Amino acid sequence: MQSKLEADKNDLMESNIDWAMVNGLMIHPIDKNSGVACPIHIPFALVPSPYPLESYQLAYELQPLANLLVDQVANDKTFMDSVFQEVAKVDDFTKRLYQVYLETLRQPHHQTIKLGIHRSDYLLHIAADGVPKLRQIEINTISAGLPSLSSLASRLHRFNLDSPLLPAKLQLEKFPNATLPMSESLSGVANGIGEAWKLYNRPNSIVVMLVQPNEFNIFDQRWIEYTLRNNYGVRLMRKTLTEMDAQSRLEGSENRLFVDNVEVAVVYYRAGYTPRDYPSEREWTARTTIEISNAIKCPNIAYHLAGSKKIQQILAFPGVLERFLFRKSDVEKFRSTFAGLYPLDDSEEGRLAYQMAISNPEKFVLKPQREGGGTVTTSLTINIERDML
Repeated sequence: MQSKLEADKNDLMESNIDWAMVNGLMIHPIDKNSGVACPIHIPFALVPSPYPLESYQLAYELQPLANLLVDQVANDKTFMDSVFQEVAKVDDFTKRLYQVYLETLRQPHHQTIKLGIHRSDYLLHIAADGVPKLRQIEINTISAGLPSLSSLASRLHRFNLDSPLLPAKLQLEKFPNATLPMSESLSGVANGIGEAWKLYNRPNSIVVMLVQPNEFNIFDQRWIEYTLRNNYGVRLMRKTLTEMDAQSRLEGSENRLFVDNVEVAVVYYRAGYTPRDYPSEREWTARTTIEISNAIKCPNIAYHLAGSKKIQQILAFPGVLERFLFRKSDVEKFRSTFAGLYPLDDSEEGRLAYQMAISNPEKFVLKPQREGGGTVTTSLTINIERDML
């Protein structure tokens, strides 16, 4: 016989699934066999996970520094060249991105307005003293996903904590002083795009969201589109890079970007970060056209490159952060979140890192120069990967 706790949990789960579907806490996967879209709610927890307040506050305080750091790196051509001239020798995809970056610098006209929507990812590390420490995984500068669904998940948790359906044993009795901050990431992203559109100052212009074909995360994207329309009255078009190649053009000495005969004020990238988005030269042509245009890019190619894994690794070298962050306290605060980051090249540091990883693979992950998830190699396969290096 089902216990009362299990029955209460099932009632709450059914209520939550309905809430998720009514409010768009959904993804849109395509069935591999039929090719038919099958919308379903995202995986979610019934209640929020307790998180140390000090670590949360540190992450919150660091985000403006992370934004400043990205901007400083992206505007330092000497530094960018020193990094990507080397990366381009071994990574064809990053080489193409770097070539687009160089092409933008050759243009006589540059859009000076930049929009960055960055997401810093962290894990909690339990140190030997048992105190959790914040450790930075990466800074995402292109297509930072889930701003909408994370805001909805926050609302769902608040709904549950106030719900009479919540079983007493699931309530946060062990954390009487806990608070649940609201996630404002959806409005933050939509308003950022809206303010950039206003700065472009052409009332009839539109926003283009660059997307992948058959996008499974379309609900997250649609919420941004609808919030932008509600808050700013601006129209948004969804286009793939392939469609942009066929439908876009540049006009005038300022390289104003037009799609379907409508001027584009802002291009918001939710694609373009993986080689799969460039199946032919047409997509590279479209990317270059966008980047040299007068449209405001989110991100522009320099911001995109500034978020690369190699940049992250080099910033961890002693003395490098000081080049971009000028207050000692800011440098120390930012560096306190760094995990061990090592190269895997022919340098002395790279050879040492290789030996450490092979000797103790359970202590390392291998991160390639890619975005979009699914590319990290864990200890279970590092020993296999070594034969490929």
